[in-house]
Amino acid sequence: MHSLSATLHLMSASCKSSVRHSAPSGTTIASLIPCITELPSSPMDQTPKRPRRSAAESKRLLIDTCIDLLEVLPIQEVTNAELEARTGLNRSYITRHFGSRNGTFIAVVRELDDRLAIAIDPSGAGAGEMDVPAMLARPETEIRIRLTMWLLSQGVPTSDFVDGDPATLVSAQERIRVIFGLSQKAARAYAFQMLLMSAGVASIGATFGLTDDDIADVEKLVRVQLGASVETARALGW
Repeated sequence: MHSLSATLHLMSASCKSSVRHSAPSGTTIASLIPCITELPSSPMDQTPKRPRRSAAESKRLLIDTCIDLLEVLPIQEVTNAELEARTGLNRSYITRHFGSRNGTFIAVVRELDDRLAIAIDPSGAGAGEMDVPAMLARPETEIRIRLTMWLLSQGVPTSDFVDGDPATLVSAQERIRVIFGLSQKAARAYAFQMLLMSAGVASIGATFGLTDDDIADVEKLVRVQLGASVETARALGW
């Protein structure tokens, strides 16, 4: 404080000296106040401000960043603090949008369902070929299954993140129905078979010693089963 007072006193004296020697008649010290008050801005004033985002943009950023982190980190290491550091958003945004860390994960499961549904049926019309191995190999599939298993282990009820049939199931069922000309009942059963198989591979496959060759064999089996789905459904009366 003493140092600041001394500095202001010297600056004031300098301004007064300037007035006596060069200021025109009638000039007052008050008119020279900028000489005293225009001090250099502090580093704090120069800190770049965070970009303003809408609520929807903040929510989207948090979900997308969480998915990116889940691709490279174990679930337990994807924390609110990590999301805050990666997004630059205050932790209060997470609470505001999702309520909790598990709430964020639930939102991620729903987002991954939507992404997988689009990947399975891009046109939304059930048309075109269905590449089952490619769908099962998508990182979204593995993350969605792993995250779902983790949420269940945390005691989160399935009703919190599944409201009716998930989008992935609906899309897979419609694609199978259209491509193979099956009834809704048969298409649903085959869609469940495919999704449950992918869930098993992602969650516990390694514990059974499942290798890449084994997975390739299972994928071939699924292709053959789908190819014979019409005859199978007819034999079952579906």
